[in-house]
Amino acid sequence: MPKTTAKRGRGRGRGRGRGRGRGRGGRKKTTKRKPKKVVVKKKKKRKKGKKKDPNAPKRAQSAYFLYMGSVRDQVRAAYPEYKIGDVTKHIGAMWRQLDARKREPFEKEARKLKAQYHRDREEYLRNKHDPRKPKRPQSAYFLFMGSVRARVKAANPHFTIGEIAKEIGRMWRETSPRNKLPFEKKAAKLKAQYWEAKAQYEAELAEEED
Repeated sequence: MPKTTAKRGRGRGRGRGRGRGRGRGGRKKTTKRKPKKVVVKKKKKRKKGKKKDPNAPKRAQSAYFLYMGSVRDQVRAAYPEYKIGDVTKHIGAMWRQLDARKREPFEKEARKLKAQYHRDREEYLRNKHDPRKPKRPQSAYFLFMGSVRARVKAANPHFTIGEIAKEIGRMWRETSPRNKLPFEKKAAKLKAQYWEAKAQYEAELAEEED
């Protein structure tokens, strides 16, 4: 009988101890947190401005910029430690302290340059928008592009304009000299016609000015 009691005690102790230990020391239920969505801000693409015509007349410099050009090297030599911004500030202070008599030569030159700029601009705009002015001829490559663009678009409807241009460029590079020849001949003919028309157009303008 004593042996049986001991066994029972052991059983009860083990059962209770295990149950209690598991209940008290059991792991807590953890809820997994969803990772926060990282919002990547897309950079706004800057609109490309119109390309400046290299033949367009440049704006005339102001009196201050003419003065700046005349003293910049002098200021740099006197203050070698100056940065570009420091040089500009120093010249600005010098200009503000300059009396009217010393400013006059720069203002006179600026007025002269401004008048010349307006004359050049009027002539440039007149020639630019003149419907009689002959248009520049297309190159051999652009003639080839015009002949295959529709075909490339139809074969690749998902292509963007840039991708179409790249594909045509690849095709042109892989075109044999023999197949390029018709486009090159046509381009040479158009170029000769352009120079002839341009010479005639400039002669007509000279007559009108006289």
